[in-house]
Amino acid sequence: MKSVFSLCFLLFVFLSACSSSETNTNMNASNNVKKSVVQTESISGVYKYSDSSVKSTVTVSSTSWRGKLVIVTGFGDSYDNSNASYSNGMVKNGKLYDSSGYVQIGSVNGRSLSFSSGALAGVSHRK
Repeated sequence: MKSVFSLCFLLFVFLSACSSSETNTNMNASNNVKKSVVQTESISGVYKYSDSSVKSTVTVSSTSWRGKLVIVTGFGDSYDNSNASYSNGMVKNGKLYDSSGYVQIGSVNGRSLSFSSGALAGVSHRK
């Protein structure tokens, strides 16, 4: 009788362990699915940078960008904005190009934008 009881107890423990293992496997599988879903941020939007001497605004659409650079002189916003510099170009796969589309001048990732050449080289614009 003890051997039957022991056998039943071992069978119960074995089945419980298998059931728990299967549940953990299912939970891990569902966690892996949730982790593999990646949200991508749109690169389209307005990116800005400013400090005491310059204000820069870059507007990005999916295939183009346009920028405005204002040098802060201290003579007032009206004067500074009247002397603003404008530029534009193309966007391809998160890379900014000049208006010809051949010279890469920066990159954008949906959170920040930076130029690799020009007056604002290395400065990060934030969305």
